[in-house]
Amino acid sequence: MIKKSSLQEEAKRFLENQNRLAERALSKWSKNSIGYGLQDLYAKNPAKAKYSAMMLENQERTLKQMSETMISQSFQTRPENVLKVARIGSANSKRGDFAHEVALQTTDDAIFYLKTVYANTITGKQQTANEYSYEKAYYTSAGELQRKETVGNGTASYSITPDQVPIIPGKVMITLDGELVGYDDGAGVITVVGTKLTSGTIASYATGTVALVFAAAVAATSTITVICHFDSEQSALYTQQPKLNLEVTKKRFSARPMEVGYSYSMMTELVLQSTGIGDTNELLLAAVGDEHAKAKDFRAINRMKALALSNGTYTFDAAFGTAGEMSDKLHAQKLLSVIGDIGGDLYNSISRGVINKIVAGSKFVTYCKKHDLWKDDFSDNRVGVFKAGNLSDIEVFQCPALSGLVEEDSAILTFKNPDQPLDIGCVFGVMTELTASLLYPNLYIDGTVAIVEDALTIDPRFMRYLTISNLPVYTA
Repeated sequence: MIKKSSLQEEAKRFLENQNRLAERALSKWSKNSIGYGLQDLYAKNPAKAKYSAMMLENQERTLKQMSETMISQSFQTRPENVLKVARIGSANSKRGDFAHEVALQTTDDAIFYLKTVYANTITGKQQTANEYSYEKAYYTSAGELQRKETVGNGTASYSITPDQVPIIPGKVMITLDGELVGYDDGAGVITVVGTKLTSGTIASYATGTVALVFAAAVAATSTITVICHFDSEQSALYTQQPKLNLEVTKKRFSARPMEVGYSYSMMTELVLQSTGIGDTNELLLAAVGDEHAKAKDFRAINRMKALALSNGTYTFDAAFGTAGEMSDKLHAQKLLSVIGDIGGDLYNSISRGVINKIVAGSKFVTYCKKHDLWKDDFSDNRVGVFKAGNLSDIEVFQCPALSGLVEEDSAILTFKNPDQPLDIGCVFGVMTELTASLLYPNLYIDGTVAIVEDALTIDPRFMRYLTISNLPVYTA
């Protein structure tokens, strides 16, 4: 069995080493012609620039292990061109903007998670061992505070004993459905607040039993709560103090090749070169790199959609007349509130986060543009997945309505934690590119470029799926 302290040290070394290698790779490749533009990319997106630099570093290491003959057969090109494929495929992809990517050093790299969990179960504090403390925080979590809840049974008199005794005099409160109805005076008498409670006494703080008489019968739909302090100085109650454990978990990648094939005739190469249209290798590099970039984005969206659907589907009805609105534009202003409510569901589920990334179909994006807080973004070419704009402070990326991806009237809503990059729904690890090609007697060259990567599901609760119904229909 691996000791927890060993895992913590391993995680610390791993994270420090990853950041050091990324900084070193960025410094190296940004000074190289192949890494042209990395510094500009770093100014806009430091994480993506480091990731692209690590891709180049991994690719260079792969090429060093190949013979000159093997390299020259890779679509009849030079090592620098293979490196350009790595850079084009990583830098042109939008996956790192709406999801999270890490550069792998080996095919079985690991990522580490440090989480705090409750070490013990305490009934009066409603906490359970092995719950994540940052997802299940209670107002009774720390210290002596405890509560005891009793559901009404149709009578007016109740006798309630807290779980941990003795209790501290002057530290008892009584609530009915959350409303304060009484508190103790430190001498065994409950001071009444309002008109719902008639009287109350504590016969002994050692036993802690609270006797209550209400002005009317308490219905079964109501809850009476005794909130009090137990005596933490009692040696027998030391086990009732909340304890936290630090849990270190490791998730391991198993990277596999994702291939893209290509072919062209030597006659095509001759025509392109002789007519001055362009260099076959350069054109091919751009095509292969763009295809990899598109495939990476689509694989990510397909996985994110599956995770989002596991949390159910939300619907926003665009029919403004049904909603009692005077116009389509006025009704569209409610969309941001709906997304905020969905973000509230996410927050209530995991106690952190708001929706800050959206991957949407074309009609969903068009509807977003009716909102007064929409701002277009034209920094990306309108090809494949691109950033369409911002809805308030939420980045919106548009995706084609292809099979397995987002429908044109729907969107994936997700939270990407800017402070903790791996606090996410899923993560994608990429190592390097592999290439191979053959020249056939019929003067055709066939080849393959593969990207070696893997994906891990971390927490599906970060994803939500929203569909806009009753959108206008236009026919050609």
